[in-house]
Amino acid sequence: TTPTSVTAEPDAVKFQFNHLLSKVKFTFENGFVNDNNTIVISNVQMTAPAKATIDLTADEYAWTNHADVVTLAMGDVAAAGRVAAGSSASTDNERLTIPAGANQEYTVTFNIQQWQGDVLASEASKTITINGVELLPGRGYNFKATINEQNVADNPLYDIEFEVAVDEWEQDQNVETEILYTVDSAQDLIAIANGINNGTIESDVTVVLTGDIDLSDIT
Repeated sequence: TTPTSVTAEPDAVKFQFNHLLSKVKFTFENGFVNDNNTIVISNVQMTAPAKATIDLTADEYAWTNHADVVTLAMGDVAAAGRVAAGSSASTDNERLTIPAGANQEYTVTFNIQQWQGDVLASEASKTITINGVELLPGRGYNFKATINEQNVADNPLYDIEFEVAVDEWEQDQNVETEILYTVDSAQDLIAIANGINNGTIESDVTVVLTGDIDLSDIT
């Protein structure tokens, strides 16, 4: 809040921005032993809570009352080509979601193709359930899975399991805003000019005129 008549430069207004949501993505590794096998992962989707409640006046933020379900479209993996043996690639999209405790269950679906050279060897649609993972505000979660000979087909020998890697989501701190001077009279404009001349106000400021000002008395 600045006074009607500004006689000195106000302090810069500082903000600290904290992320209240979590960020998720998926990474798939081609774990085939035979280098001739490549994989294509497409249409990755994840269910998540559609709404929840948070008290922004609390000392510590916590999401409660999770309800309903929304489907997050994560996109394709390596949409421009196939994932080679021994390589990994992530979904096209990273999505924001409401943080939830470890009791929250997530359903992940995706389509998978196995190629042997230029021959399509198998394709299937997968549905995986993820639980026991707590999502915290301001954290990024990368769910990683390995696709190989045992779990690629419709009737796999082993289930596909996701392991999660957690990254600190960078916070934006101490962001200084532009200093604005609101001017509604010639006297205010003179005060700002005098402040710039005597060094109490920086020359790089923005002056906002609130209306028509009579400048005839300014010399």
